[in-house]
Amino acid sequence: MRQCVYYSAVLIIAVFFGWTVVGVSAAHASTEQASQQADVVASVNGVPIYRSSLLHEWEAMVRKYKISSTKFASKEAEQRQYRSILDKLITVELVRQAVHAKPVPDVEARMSERINELKSKAHSEEEFLKGLAKSNKNLDSLKEEVRETILFEEYIKRNKLKEVTVSDQEIEQYYKQNMKSFMNPEQIKTRHIIIAAEAKAGAEAAEKALQKAREVRERILKEKNFAEVAKEVSSCTSAAEGGDLGFIERGYMPAAFDKVAFELKPGEISEPVKTRFGYHIIEVMERKAESPKSLAEVKGFIAKYLSKAKEQEQMNAHVAELKRTAKIEISLK
Repeated sequence: MRQCVYYSAVLIIAVFFGWTVVGVSAAHASTEQASQQADVVASVNGVPIYRSSLLHEWEAMVRKYKISSTKFASKEAEQRQYRSILDKLITVELVRQAVHAKPVPDVEARMSERINELKSKAHSEEEFLKGLAKSNKNLDSLKEEVRETILFEEYIKRNKLKEVTVSDQEIEQYYKQNMKSFMNPEQIKTRHIIIAAEAKAGAEAAEKALQKAREVRERILKEKNFAEVAKEVSSCTSAAEGGDLGFIERGYMPAAFDKVAFELKPGEISEPVKTRFGYHIIEVMERKAESPKSLAEVKGFIAKYLSKAKEQEQMNAHVAELKRTAKIEISLK
């Protein structure tokens, strides 16, 4: 049970920081485990952090980012990464200790209330427990997770770590300084006709498709009736709309299509363009140049971003103060 409490606390703190912390067991190991994992790499106010925790975190990072020691420029660079992981483990342990330093009197009642709320969403007790089992949890572990969440929420509230404000002036300043990040990409309003030619079709079949595409293009140039021809001969589902694709950005269609289409002027009809779908005849009807989004469009996003950044700054300053007053010993070699 003690291990369950520790796991829950660490997971909640790690999620707050946006970290993946999975190898934490050895930091709060039982007596038997400690005898087997006595290689301590750090201690925080007397609580040991074992090398096994560090290695578990390293392995998690390797799996997540698919890296290996060969990716590091030097042994020193690899060691810096180990130290970075250790610093995260130290931070998590510091905050865990701080969270538990002051009890929350009504935590049990609040925990029970939240558990009951979760139970009420299931059709039966059996369904509720099966759902927990699918998440590799049981009722006891869920209680500990909810209890630790409440303790952490109270700690955040008590230390005012989420009480931040973002002014309109700050939002506008960020918008102006980062306008290139808020651009509407170049778009073209286009329509096309596809003359099907499968990628694995023989040379003769491909040549016939190309010849047909050329004939279709000549017909359009002569009759000036792109939409009607598209409805008649195109193999694309857009044929019913006269081949109209609406406004598209780069990447919506295959690269070969984009390369030609985004160079066309409104009203121009392309030569046949080969993609895996066949041969396209393309017409661009309208162009929209790249342009900045309005402040109104991105204000909400910027406000959330700046609010999160301020919360992180507050937490970093808070952790720095915890470190200043803590007894931290590092023995990582």
